[in-house]
Order: sequence, then C-alpha cells, then structure tokens
Amino acid sequence: MSSTPSNSDEKKLKRLSGKTYGETVVHIIKSMIKTMNYQEVIEMRRNSKMTFLNMMYHRYRDLRDTSPTLFEKVIEDHPHFDLKRLITMMGISDRVTDTCDMTYEDASKHIGQRYYDEYIKPNIQSPANPDDNRDKTK
Repeated sequence: MSSTPSNSDEKKLKRLSGKTYGETVVHIIKSMIKTMNYQEVIEMRRNSKMTFLNMMYHRYRDLRDTSPTLFEKVIEDHPHFDLKRLITMMGISDRVTDTCDMTYEDASKHIGQRYYDEYIKPNIQSPANPDDNRDKTK
C-alpha cells in the first residue's frame, strides 16, 4: 500500500458559507493582505520575521495547510501580490468546478490566450509590409 496520499485524501479548503471555493480563497487572501497592511504587523515583520510568520501561520492555518504555495506567494510578494490575477483565476476555476459552464480545456485555452495577449503578443513585431521580409540582395 502506498504512503502517498491520493487526490481524494488531499486537504481542501473549507468554503465559507454562501461562497464558492474561488470566492473563499479570494476572501482569505484579501484578509491576509489587510492584516499585513496594519502598521503594527509591518513593524512586527521588520523587527522579527519569525514572529510575523508564526502569527500568519496561525491566523491563516487553513490556507497554509491546503494551499501552501499560494500562502507563501502572498507573503513573499506583499505588497505587490497580483490580487486581480488571482480573482480572475479563481473565477475561471469556479466556472469549471462549480457552475460547469466551462470545461477544463476551455479554461486552459482562455488563460493561455490571455497570457499570450498580455506577455507575448506585444513583443512580436509584425512588419508593416510582408514584402519587406524578402531578401533584397537578389
């Protein structure tokens, strides 16, 4: 028998009443950001990172236990964490898992196209005239 947990054994964040999974994640992240913006917490982080981390680990234990990478990312990137991107991703996740109005494949294509348009497309130079690409030494 394998000691590695199966997908069904993985911890899942408990949803807040009346909220989807994505809305629950966003709610908790917003709370984390609000907490980290308090002056006393800013000073705690500056003076004793271990005390700060212990407080955050305790206060947001459920998120840390179920989504440790996301939890760490919010802390590491603060105050520059991209909340707008998280809200978009969680909305798409909810469309796949909760409302089932989007397939996983469609969600993947949607996100891929969005990131292509945002990061790749602006860096691709399209010639004004396709004939300009021909070898003019002939």
